[in-house]
Amino acid sequence: MPTLTVRTTVTDPVARRRFAKHISMWMRGRGVDITHVLTEFHTLEPDAVFSGPFPLAAAGPEPKHAALVRCVVSRDRSREFLDEAAAEIARGLAPEVPRDRVFVHFEPIDPLLHHAGPGDAGPQGSENKETADV
Repeated sequence: MPTLTVRTTVTDPVARRRFAKHISMWMRGRGVDITHVLTEFHTLEPDAVFSGPFPLAAAGPEPKHAALVRCVVSRDRSREFLDEAAAEIARGLAPEVPRDRVFVHFEPIDPLLHHAGPGDAGPQGSENKETADV
């Protein structure tokens, strides 16, 4: 179950939903069950993230948005998958967030340790079909 946490200055719910759909459809095209792609947004204040001493996002008549994205994926995913996913994340956040203001961090995990609605049987990873497509 790929899980994305997007911290961004973009607050428009339409843009957020568009991104969630974009990345879910991209992952679906790579064999991931679309209902297993979780996207969570957190709002960043424009002056909350700096590149050196400079605010990464700038307020004003034409605001420049920024996004910090953490993506939890299977440690078995290839470098090619990660590179393509990073590019799709940046593409999906456009046009609101310029490509040079998107920062993606992948957190590789053991899919057997990632559970979706564990049942009464407890965390028996090998039995948990929901984790198969992290």
